[in-house]
Amino acid sequence: MMPNPETAESDARIASAQSVLHSIARKIHRAVGPDLSYDDLLAYGQVGLAQSARSFDPSRGASFTTYAYLRIRGAIYEGISQMRSGERLRNPNLIASRTAAEVLADDGDSSDSSSSDAEWLVRKTESLAVVHLLGQSASGEAGIEDRQQHAPDALAERNEAIREVRRAIERLPALEQDAIRKIYWEGWTLTQFAARHGKNKSWATRLHQKIVDLLGESLADLR
Repeated sequence: MMPNPETAESDARIASAQSVLHSIARKIHRAVGPDLSYDDLLAYGQVGLAQSARSFDPSRGASFTTYAYLRIRGAIYEGISQMRSGERLRNPNLIASRTAAEVLADDGDSSDSSSSDAEWLVRKTESLAVVHLLGQSASGEAGIEDRQQHAPDALAERNEAIREVRRAIERLPALEQDAIRKIYWEGWTLTQFAARHGKNKSWATRLHQKIVDLLGESLADLR
């Protein structure tokens, strides 16, 4: 039987991105703490990598590594979301990780043909930056991981961005403020927040994306 060229290409892409996958899994594992298995995170990332390898279209303006990067992260975050489903989290990195799965799933594989993968990457990177800042907004300053990874000048800029997020939150309507308090400061899931308002998860996901977009506009001058 002749080998399937598409399968061979997909396998080659998966093999070429293993170092990227391991790097992402290690960074997330350090951020979320030892209570989550590195091997589990790696397995979730492999799922995202395999999906990326099958759906990658080289004509859309991005390298495979660029295309796969956030999708691998998204698959790992979705795995964290599944493992932590129903829990009220307190760790800001876990809260941001769980919510980031919703951001990445929003339109990553359903963007219209006028939007290139490179453009999708820019949009989602900006959204994830806001999500991470929201994860730190409860305490009003960068967490220990950021303090360890950033030089003093960069850390000062990050703390200012977090303070600006707090100020921007205060300008949001009451419902959006309540969503941030419950999801990011008290560790509710999107499903739990939706149920509190008699809505479904899709409603909460759309509301969350609206919040991220509004805060992203407020923070545009800081990026």
